[in-house]
Amino acid sequence: ADADWRALQSSEQGWMHAEYHKTYEQDFFTRSDGWLHLQAGQIRCGDTLAAICYALGFSSFEQVQTAFSFSGEGRGVNASKASFSQMMEGLKAQQTRFPKLAVDVGGGRGEVSSCLHHLDVPVQMVEPHPLAVDMVKHTNQQLFGAGICPFPVIPLPVPECLLCLDLERMDTLIFCESIEHIPKECFDAFWPAAKKALIRNKGMLVVTNWLSYLPLAATGREHCRLVDDAFYDELVEGGQMIYRRGSHLVVEYGG
Repeated sequence: ADADWRALQSSEQGWMHAEYHKTYEQDFFTRSDGWLHLQAGQIRCGDTLAAICYALGFSSFEQVQTAFSFSGEGRGVNASKASFSQMMEGLKAQQTRFPKLAVDVGGGRGEVSSCLHHLDVPVQMVEPHPLAVDMVKHTNQQLFGAGICPFPVIPLPVPECLLCLDLERMDTLIFCESIEHIPKECFDAFWPAAKKALIRNKGMLVVTNWLSYLPLAATGREHCRLVDDAFYDELVEGGQMIYRRGSHLVVEYGG
């Protein structure tokens, strides 16, 4: 592991990906459809809720659809603020997997991490945006009525965040609408160490976006890498594919 880390540090490609703040300016969090849902105390089904459910042991998107009574990709919302706690209790009742530590990479406003924390799952959230902690507080206020940041937010991009991850405990690695925002060379510097930890800890990889967002082309500074079947094939190598449909991928390692 130490040799891998020294190699990563000496890599000229991707190391110190310090231009993040220039691409994801301060209004990035507030100009998406997810922001509008959050303002209403709502959570989206097709990406956010699905990522949470997979981490808790749901085996397919069809199971998520059945449990929460929605159709299609789930681009609508799942719960109003009044029923959100009830939805979380429903998740607890159906939970079959109990992560020791979930790492939410590119956690954004913190919907996935906040829900997992509320479900008593230990969380580290990776989000280098300078307003990340404030946004997590806002998310917790909107969803749970407490304006706090109750879990660590690592303010570093990929791969620099490896310095702060608890790889000894990490058994769940989540990319919810985020993997397409990580340059290929940066992800390639991150993945070997992360995968080794998942194999050692018999862990799970969860990747979600809207189902139809595969392939997802690299179209600019924000969507900066191609996400397609070939990339997903690479992620599955060395693991057991639990579920794969459209942009959704769930893989277990070290079983």
